[in-house]
Amino acid sequence: MIARLMARVYRSLGILSKGQLVEVDRSGLVAGYVGQTAIKTSKIIEKALGGVLFIDEAYALAPFDDTGHCSDSEGIKALERLMVRMENDRGKFVVVCAGYKDKMRNLMKANEGFASRFTHRINIDDYTPEELTEIFRRMAEGQGYAFADGSLDKALKAFRKLSVEKSGKDFGNAREARNMLDSVLGNIGTRVNALPDDQITKDSFFTILPEDIPFEEPKVATEEECLAELDSLIGLESVKNEIRSMLDEMRQRKMDSEISGGQFTAIVPDHYLFLGNPGTGKTTVARLMGKMLYSLGVIARPDVVEVSRADMVAPYLGQTAPKTRETVDRAMGGILFIDEAYSLIQGRGDNYGNESVTELLKLLEDRKGKFVCIAAGYTREMSQFLDSNSGLKSRFTKTITFEDYKPEELMDIFRLYCRKEGYSIDPEAEEILNDRFKDMYDNRAFDFGNGRDVRNLFGKVKSTVAGRAYSKMKDLLDGGADRQAAYEGSKPKTITKEDLL
Repeated sequence: MIARLMARVYRSLGILSKGQLVEVDRSGLVAGYVGQTAIKTSKIIEKALGGVLFIDEAYALAPFDDTGHCSDSEGIKALERLMVRMENDRGKFVVVCAGYKDKMRNLMKANEGFASRFTHRINIDDYTPEELTEIFRRMAEGQGYAFADGSLDKALKAFRKLSVEKSGKDFGNAREARNMLDSVLGNIGTRVNALPDDQITKDSFFTILPEDIPFEEPKVATEEECLAELDSLIGLESVKNEIRSMLDEMRQRKMDSEISGGQFTAIVPDHYLFLGNPGTGKTTVARLMGKMLYSLGVIARPDVVEVSRADMVAPYLGQTAPKTRETVDRAMGGILFIDEAYSLIQGRGDNYGNESVTELLKLLEDRKGKFVCIAAGYTREMSQFLDSNSGLKSRFTKTITFEDYKPEELMDIFRLYCRKEGYSIDPEAEEILNDRFKDMYDNRAFDFGNGRDVRNLFGKVKSTVAGRAYSKMKDLLDGGADRQAAYEGSKPKTITKEDLL
């Protein structure tokens, strides 16, 4: 389409004398017999004089094998003839070579003079899910179909999922919209055929219902359920306020896109820094964000891929960039959560870590809007991490700080563990625990474990309770008590003062 428009524009400007478009691929230039390729290529060029010669999948003229060698001698002959005519007939026609970006780079290596002939390069990005939804809408309405409420929203989710699953060479762009419409029309036929004759109307044939869109939505919490889960978290008041502000901003962006002339506009999410000590709920909030952003339609799937340095840095130089790309690929459409992100770079001489960060920065830019990255870690170490590469601060534009839990919040977390496992705390034990958490908080170091320390303490207390209860039950049984009375008398689910001493 773009090449055809170019031909028309150049004709109207007087740059080309005719403005016709001649479309070919390798088979249109390369002959089946030795010595005939140059002749065949010249004939095609003669047809294109005065217009545009469009060579689709041009890289097929010089395919490279795994060793980086091009053995297609006939394809090379076609390229050589093309270069001669481009020089001899300069200004008489325009050549457009099209194909996948990486393979086209190889094509330019096939002949030293070939790259110099092509002075303009246009990178055409894949259609976004929002653009595909708009194309789908126009295709359907062009055939007389209307959309019921919710149908286009569901189509948008389907295209988001598709763009994640097929990101790369297999993605058909506008062809995916056409395929979607074909599937929808088939589903309409199946649905209408199942209706009683007296219920079949023109509207039933020409109205696309949500159920006609071939997409099964993941079962995740609603926005209201996510907010309720957020409110149920102990402490983290400043974090909750930040998350609510984020949601308000996303809702506003969504509303703006919905009323901007009916166009589907992509909501590009930010990348985040989660700063704070371990055990402050960073991973929990990241998982909750995944569900929230999905419920708002900002990301294509609610999944959070949790990784560390080991998932992104390889043991040998040159292998780290591909490993980082593979890790990011797993998070496409969702959230990539990098725990202890500062460990990616371990000192100035860490070439492997620097390679990973460089690749990550490139992917954050190249795949903007296609996933969310959250880098988490200690506040001090993360500050040093950001200073290690000037590009990091500009990529991670939002920061959420997770404060240490206060003594009363640590006690609430301990009570929560008790409730979940059916334990009770007697008054004397609760007083000891309150004092212990206050001492723990007042004397905390920079790496204070917060909720993690509470979980570890609860695990130790459970073991102590089990040992004490078993010993008590054994004594009661030896004293003649029956099994039920001995079990109840041992208080196996009560945390007592002696369990904490």
